[in-house]
Amino acid sequence: MKLYTEEQVKEMFEQFQTHLPFHYEILLQEHMNKLTPIQLPSDEEIEKESFDLYANHNTYSLNVRQYKAFKRGAKWMSDKIQGDDKQ
Repeated sequence: MKLYTEEQVKEMFEQFQTHLPFHYEILLQEHMNKLTPIQLPSDEEIEKESFDLYANHNTYSLNVRQYKAFKRGAKWMSDKIQGDDKQ
């Protein structure tokens, strides 16, 4: 699966503007409205979800590791989707 940002899609449409009818802005907005955006969680949402899943239980040591791993993995995935190519 490939993901593109709204800015990238608009840029692509602008490159083809000369081949589109005069109502370029209307066409662009109609197509953008048909897309389903992916909402990435904020750092705070990742923190809350990882705490709710793992750190809010009694078996402390195992859950702390899971909590940190979940948080680190969610942040890594979010960075990758946003175009961060660091390891």
